[in-house]
Amino acid sequence: MITNKFLNSAFFFAFNIETLAVISALIIIICRPDFAFAQKSTVDEYFKLGTEYVQAGKFEDAEKMFKKVIEYNPNYIDAYVNLGNIYLLRNNYDGALELFNKVIAVAPDNDAAYSNIGLIYMKSGTLSKAVEVFHKAVEINPRSHNAFYNLATCYYLINNQVNADSAVKKALAIKPDDNETKLLSGKIYSAQKKFDEAKKMLDEVLAIEPSNFEAVNELGLLYLGKKDYEKAISNFEKIKTVKNVEKSSKIFYNLAICYERLNKNTEAVEAYRESIKRNPNYAAVRNDYGSLLFSMQKLDEAQFQFKEAVIIDPKYSIAAVNLSKTLYIQKRFDDAWEVLTHFLTKMPKDPLILDQLGLVYYAKGEFDKAKTAFDLAIENNPTLASAHYNLGVLYDESQKYDNAISEYKLALMFDKTNILAMNNIGFLYLNFRKFDDSIAILKKALAVNEKFTWAHYNIALAYYNSGNKSEAMAHMEKVLEYEEKNSELYNTAMKARDAMRGMQK
Repeated sequence: MITNKFLNSAFFFAFNIETLAVISALIIIICRPDFAFAQKSTVDEYFKLGTEYVQAGKFEDAEKMFKKVIEYNPNYIDAYVNLGNIYLLRNNYDGALELFNKVIAVAPDNDAAYSNIGLIYMKSGTLSKAVEVFHKAVEINPRSHNAFYNLATCYYLINNQVNADSAVKKALAIKPDDNETKLLSGKIYSAQKKFDEAKKMLDEVLAIEPSNFEAVNELGLLYLGKKDYEKAISNFEKIKTVKNVEKSSKIFYNLAICYERLNKNTEAVEAYRESIKRNPNYAAVRNDYGSLLFSMQKLDEAQFQFKEAVIIDPKYSIAAVNLSKTLYIQKRFDDAWEVLTHFLTKMPKDPLILDQLGLVYYAKGEFDKAKTAFDLAIENNPTLASAHYNLGVLYDESQKYDNAISEYKLALMFDKTNILAMNNIGFLYLNFRKFDDSIAILKKALAVNEKFTWAHYNIALAYYNSGNKSEAMAHMEKVLEYEEKNSELYNTAMKARDAMRGMQK
């Protein structure tokens, strides 16, 4: 969010000013005392007339006056500044940048000019350059609250929260009661998962401004991060009627996430639909809504949302992978392949795309191509647990069991809760008659998910073969308790349990 803290207070308007009254109040600030009185100087009269045009909202006329000032006096800094701010207001970043650079050429120690140049880089998304320029501004003026605030904002946006925290604390040291700075501090604490400190800052903001949208929203996000979904919903409900459609879209998106985490799928679907209604071009909402529909086995509806996501953002690889998965489930392997290879032309090294492509090749029986895809995925992201697991399955099917176990263990190294890898290792140990090793790792799988029926089945066999018939029977009963009735595993477990009972007699 860009706030009025983004411009140095020496300038005549803030970056997000929406009312002429505020612009008028601030432009007077930069006028030197001698301009408060009528001056005979032609240049001064042009400048005074320019400020009056700004107050009247006649920015084109104001621009002409400031240009005349510069024509008569190329070193008239305030004219460059006001003209630069007019360009900023119009999003003419190139023009504004040229003018603020001229200010620096005339006055190299003008920290405010550096701050405004930083704003231009910030607004245009060149955050690394913005950081560099804001550092220059605070170097020139260590008491510049706005420069430290903007520097903290940049670090926050690039997810360098340590430096963001350092900069925002310096801003607070200069203006300890500034609400916008406290709000930013709360966001930075929340990003660091320092929830108590974040809540303290946000509560201070809300004590002064109970209806501060950003603070209420951030507090909701904080509760969402703490998995306190009911409190998160309570906060989001307070601000869901905000008139700004983009903001309200995000609030309904947040509500949808909360409802989904609470397994309230009906409410989640309604919230996702409301979010999309308010902003149809929000790719992340489309993707996450598609994921919910996928979990509800509404594959055609999920496909539609994933397609919309990649149309909105043609480089949204996660949505492309999800679209491919829906096609994969439907055994439309050629269609899945077409989606993935299309994305690979744009992002040839995307590990998620390569990993999913490997699965498609595997399903088509093209194992060499599958291995190549998994290897490339791992080459581009050595910590991608799913690629290691999938490669392990490929080795497993090829009876290269040592290689399979190695890949399964790598999958576990990068995803300690990967119960599928644990189960497969346990099954291989079972076949190698390493019953104790099998039992040990299958116990870990069940510690993650007590209802994982395949782990119960395999550990039952391991216990039975190691001579512990009672434990074997107990785990086989768990399979029958948790497994879907009449599934293949359920029927197999039923026969195994009956056989165990017969042998016990």
